[in-house]
Amino acid sequence: MADYRTYREEMAAVCQIIERYRLDLTLLTYMKQANYYPEVHQVIHDSRRNGYEHYLNNQIYKKTMIEQRVLQFEAAMKMIGSQYERIITREFINGEHGWWLDYYGRSTFYRHKKKAVKAFLKAIDELVLLE
Repeated sequence: MADYRTYREEMAAVCQIIERYRLDLTLLTYMKQANYYPEVHQVIHDSRRNGYEHYLNNQIYKKTMIEQRVLQFEAAMKMIGSQYERIITREFINGEHGWWLDYYGRSTFYRHKKKAVKAFLKAIDELVLLE
């Protein structure tokens, strides 16, 4: 597990992971809409297209890596439990500040938020180690 020294560093790490997740979702959407990547079963028999074959293999690799990161993020969100998942989703992904006022007191919310951040980073680290 990565060793974060301060809560601020943990928050920055969560924000960085979420930004990467958003970028990956955007890239996958673009790739699907533009048919940017080839299908895995596509085979090129023409030896003159060797450079294009390398390009296609590279696109397949990129798509696979992006899908893997998206799946890891979603698995980590499921691992942390519904309460922490709601905090991460609403506070970091959706950017809804103040949503918690109907659910928690100030100190209770910040205590749960800190635990949610730690649980999320731990889940991400565990999933990365399983690769």
